[in-house]
Amino acid sequence: MQVNSSPRSLSRRVWHFFASIKLTLVLLIVLAITSIIGTVIPQNKAPFQYVQNYGKDLFRLFELLDLFDIYHSWWFRLLILLLATNLIVCSLNRFKATWKIVAKRDFRVSKARLEHIKDRTVFAVDSPPDTLYRLYSGIIAKHFPHYHKERTETGILILGDRGRWTRLGVYLVHLSVIILFVGALIGSLFGFSGYVTIPEGGHVDHIRLEKTGKIKPLGFTVRCDDFHVSFYPSGIPKEYRSHISIIEDGREMVRRYVVVNDPLTYRGIKFYQSSYGLISPDRAVVSIFDTRTQKRTHVEVPLNQSIDLPGGEGRFKLIRFVSDIHKMGPAFLVKRIGREGSEESFWILARFPRFDRMRGGRFMFSIENYPKKYYTGLQVNKDPGVYIVYSGFVLMLTGFIITFFMSHRQIFVQIEKEDNGSRVILGGTANKNKLAFDERIEKMVSKMKELAPQGK
Repeated sequence: MQVNSSPRSLSRRVWHFFASIKLTLVLLIVLAITSIIGTVIPQNKAPFQYVQNYGKDLFRLFELLDLFDIYHSWWFRLLILLLATNLIVCSLNRFKATWKIVAKRDFRVSKARLEHIKDRTVFAVDSPPDTLYRLYSGIIAKHFPHYHKERTETGILILGDRGRWTRLGVYLVHLSVIILFVGALIGSLFGFSGYVTIPEGGHVDHIRLEKTGKIKPLGFTVRCDDFHVSFYPSGIPKEYRSHISIIEDGREMVRRYVVVNDPLTYRGIKFYQSSYGLISPDRAVVSIFDTRTQKRTHVEVPLNQSIDLPGGEGRFKLIRFVSDIHKMGPAFLVKRIGREGSEESFWILARFPRFDRMRGGRFMFSIENYPKKYYTGLQVNKDPGVYIVYSGFVLMLTGFIITFFMSHRQIFVQIEKEDNGSRVILGGTANKNKLAFDERIEKMVSKMKELAPQGK
């Protein structure tokens, strides 16, 4: 027994493999399972969070399988590539037959095909075929602008054809899916997402990537000229915005405000207003109230520098600053060392000067003032495939409209001469929306019957 292993035979087997509907179903099922896994397992989190949730062994396995960033993994891209190839081959496999219908310029139809059209209407008219043709041609032209007339042995045959090109609607949908895949792949390979924090008056020329934490140079400088934030009476931020400038080759290229949902775009890179915060001040004015003497002392305290308490009752220092603690605003962590060497640490809130009363004790601390300087947090994204994706969606919508709301319609009107006039046979076919097509045929028949008197 001899096995045919010629290159042509191999290529045919490969072609049939990718043209298989079974392959389509398998790939779609695998992609569906993948999407479920991507939903169950949080994506792009910090490694320690995965270790806490799944343990070290599962963490290593999931990391090996790229389950923490599924949609950028090599095997997910391979699945998309296989599905795209499958879709292209399936489309090409069926396109030849469709194109023969679309590109056909001859309206003539065989008599055998006409006889096989089931939905037809027959009625008699007291007029010869030529007269009826003159009466009916306007009705036919209204619905089928391009029609063909030919004389037969028994009379006149009129063939109308409209909407052949609508058979290509499904291929537009297929093409749009391929374009979406290409756009997503370009964005995945050449795009990036990161973040950067810039103090007021400061500038940066790089960002930190979200997925890897690596530094990525921008090729230009981003400067924060100013930052403004306003609050509601409750203390919740009302609006915050950054005044950003783009500097390249020593020249200011762009300057504008960046607010939430109104990003700045430069060289295809979008800068979104994402967050903000207070920069840790180097000092603060602290108010110290002695509950025994009822005296209040104001002292400027440099951060991490010990200051003596009134009456030689020990020392204290500000050891940490947080821009927003438990959504109650800025706070300083105080470390107090008593005369005997005892230590205690507690928070004092800048917006609530009476907060420390709840702690109790001889001395109550509050913040009088401190230098306020903000930093802005910007989300930085680049997706070079986004406009390709948009064009894919537009093409897909167009393809859906053509596929579901338009159809290829064909009609024939056969006018046969009889002794007392003519017999009219009208029928047609549509590849979609047959109910609407049947209604159109009924209207045409009614109009034809009105134009010429019917025979008995």
